[in-house]
Amino acid sequence: MRAKIAIIGESGVGKSGLVRRFVFGRFEGGETQSFGTKVSRIELVIPRDSETEVHLTLSIYDAMGHAELKDVNKETFFFGCDGLVVVCDITRRGTLDLVQNWIASATAVCGEVPKIILVNKKDMIDKAKIREAEIERVAQIHECPYAFVSARTGELVDEAFNTLAVEIMERQLRESASHRMEESLNTQLLGVILRRGRLGTNKEDLFMTFKGAKYDEIEQELDKLEREGMIEIIWRGPADFTIFPTELGERSLSPGREASAQ
Repeated sequence: MRAKIAIIGESGVGKSGLVRRFVFGRFEGGETQSFGTKVSRIELVIPRDSETEVHLTLSIYDAMGHAELKDVNKETFFFGCDGLVVVCDITRRGTLDLVQNWIASATAVCGEVPKIILVNKKDMIDKAKIREAEIERVAQIHECPYAFVSARTGELVDEAFNTLAVEIMERQLRESASHRMEESLNTQLLGVILRRGRLGTNKEDLFMTFKGAKYDEIEQELDKLEREGMIEIIWRGPADFTIFPTELGERSLSPGREASAQ
């Protein structure tokens, strides 16, 4: 599996340091603020059960923190993102206030994806300006986990990135399974309709055949088949219909579909 994540937040919160700590296992002091985009990759092996492990190639996009450039470059940074790491600085209260802006800017492009909020520089907790209750409230709003981490010491950095990676993996697997189920229902519906052919398939027969499927799911797949020109739906009243295959639908009968239509 492959996934793209963006690490975002204001300048100087330590985004690049967190990426280096996670990807290379090291910290470089005396860092200057970085501008531009750097992509780092890491290969993860995630155990799923006693017999299965998932190999995940994680591409981490380190976005510039310059607020004036945030919206100008958001398409480049956030298009196709599968997850977000949102970073603030424990010593700067204002960086937490701007978390909402960064999340809104990202999700406007990539949609709602798994995310985690990191409060960096935990090693400077004696200078803390952010209380846990405050970060917890923000995390609840966005329905995501949070963690106090330190790029300098490495505390909880691996755990935080791995938590996000596992959530991304599980989401991709769920979406893949859902897609396969949709394809299966689509194929089965067309198979039944093709089997009835010019005799037509009425509503009652169709729903008796697919007792386990939800009405909305069947309706959605029928609408898709009709838009693709595979079937023609003739309404016999406000709540009854008969479905006939079109010539295109009949020509589309592949060996796999033919088997399901037998």
